Amino acid sequence: MTKIKKIIIPLGIILVIAIIALIIILNLINKNNQQTDISEDEGIEAYQKETDTILSQVTNRVDYYTVKTCIGKYYADYSILFNPEIYYIGFSEERVKQEQADNTQAIYDMLDSQYITEKGITIDNLGTNLKKIEVITPYITNMYVNHRTNNMDIYVIDGTIKTDITDAGEKFQIILKLDILNKTFSIMPSEYVEEKYGNILDGQNLDIELTDSIEKNNNNQFVYRTITEEDYMKDLFAELKNELLYDHEKAYNHLNEEYRNKKFATLEKFNNWATSKEEEYKNMVLAQYQTVQEDGYTQYVLVDQNGKYYIFNETGVMDYTTMLDTYTVDLPEFIEKYNKSNEADKAGMNLQKIVDAINDRDYTYVYNKLDETFKQNNFKTENDFIAYMQNAFYANNNVEFSNYRASGDLHIFDATFTDRNNANNQARSKTFIIQLKEGTDYRLSFNVQ
Repeated sequence: MTKIKKIIIPLGIILVIAIIALIIILNLINKNNQQTDISEDEGIEAYQKETDTILSQVTNRVDYYTVKTCIGKYYADYSILFNPEIYYIGFSEERVKQEQADNTQAIYDMLDSQYITEKGITIDNLGTNLKKIEVITPYITNMYVNHRTNNMDIYVIDGTIKTDITDAGEKFQIILKLDILNKTFSIMPSEYVEEKYGNILDGQNLDIELTDSIEKNNNNQFVYRTITEEDYMKDLFAELKNELLYDHEKAYNHLNEEYRNKKFATLEKFNNWATSKEEEYKNMVLAQYQTVQEDGYTQYVLVDQNGKYYIFNETGVMDYTTMLDTYTVDLPEFIEKYNKSNEADKAGMNLQKIVDAINDRDYTYVYNKLDETFKQNNFKTENDFIAYMQNAFYANNNVEFSNYRASGDLHIFDATFTDRNNANNQARSKTFIIQLKEGTDYRLSFNVQ
């Protein structure tokens, strides 16, 4: 009996402790429910009401290019719908009618049910309800997403549709819904979105009701589209090239603010710059690229076939600021390397900026770096200096440095310039003198002859 008691008494104590703990937990839960007075379902609903109208920038490339493909499909069929004479050349009358019927059905199948219902859209009246357009290509400017439910996303996309690459284009803003489970999509046309919602991105808040799903048909299905790093770099480069040639205002607005203020200041100045380099931009081809992860953004360094650099600082997919060279504004990695370098290497790094500016025909940058005494003695005005530089150097130079020496705080380099575009042209020699100043600043002089 004594042994049994020794066993029962500890077990009883453990049981009592467990019961007390359970009572405490149940009381806490009950107290919490009394304080909130919201059921689990009601709590989820309240949370969704707070968040279900918020738009956020698309940061996933797969999502971006998936939606971009859907938009491209929509506008391709849209173009065909109103321009059959271009697409159906040589077709029989019967074949043309069949193609037009199929195309009309395709557009109808991609339209959102809300738009169809509110506007009374049918296959027969579709052509009279949609705005007539020419053959166009869409260019996306912004893409935002609202992850409304586990299976339904809403995208707001704005951009420009152009008849050709040189066209200023017409603005569009459409709403696209993705049904994740059914792999289907639907589109609200631009004119309907404008009429019903105005400019959604002004407030980045989307108050819209959703159906539970988007029914699958032959024309509204999508597949997730992946893209390689190389293809993405090509897309960035192609967009920049297009803007530099045909959309100066957009290119100007894409510029990093500090860079823009230092180099161009006004859109007019940028227009003149871009126009003067039109032939160069027409021929630019992506040769190399590098990706650098920075704090809060991704930096892409793209290099063309002539060794010229284009910097993209990206915060979202295809959402970025640009710099068209590496000498106007010091990049973080340049500053880090510069601060770790000796005096001779610092002078060499600054001299490379001069060479890049010369190849960029940015003579204003070089003029502003001239030693003041040297400037007054040789080039009283910037126009005098520009006239000299245009004759002293080639439009696109290769350069080799030799015979470095230091004299006090002066760093002296001999340099040989050859014409990158014509190897038969005679080499030209220069002696550069760099004087280091505070931070990464410096002053330049050279032999004038």
